[in-house]
Amino acid sequence: MTGLDATTEVDGVLIKSFPLLTTINDTDDLLIETAPTTGNPKTGRTKVKALREMFNGEFDSTLKGISIQYGRVSIKPVANTPTMKHVQFPRAFAGQPCVVVTPVTSVPGTGVLGTGASNNSNDGFDAYVTRTNTTETILVWIAIGPV
Repeated sequence: MTGLDATTEVDGVLIKSFPLLTTINDTDDLLIETAPTTGNPKTGRTKVKALREMFNGEFDSTLKGISIQYGRVSIKPVANTPTMKHVQFPRAFAGQPCVVVTPVTSVPGTGVLGTGASNNSNDGFDAYVTRTNTTETILVWIAIGPV
C-alpha cells in the first residue's frame, strides 16, 4: 500500500487497495470508525459538510473568534538601513491583527540590529529588518486577529 492509497479490510484481511480521491466535496459521505480501548468499536456515516462545520465550530469556540496565521519572509537588507518587504496574509482577517516579527539569526544585537512590523492591515503588513551588512535575513512572523 502506498502512502496515498486506501484499503478495504474485513477482520484485518485486505480485500482491495485503491487510490484516495484527490478532492472531497461537502456532499461526500465519510465513514468514521472509533476504536475505543474498552467497549465495542462503533461505525457511523456523516457528510463532509457536517464534519467540517462541527470541527470549525469547536475550533472557533476554542479560539473565541480569533484566527492565527504565520509565515516567513526573506529580506536582502541595505546595510545599516531599515529595509522593508510587504507580507500578504494567506487569508484576510476581519479586522486589524496583532503582528509579531523575529529574525532567524545567530547574531542578534550585533549583526541584526532590529526587526519590526508596521502598516498592519487586515490583509498584510510591512516587515522590516536592520543589519550591519547585506546578508539576506529570514524573518518569521505570527499574526493574531479577528475572524
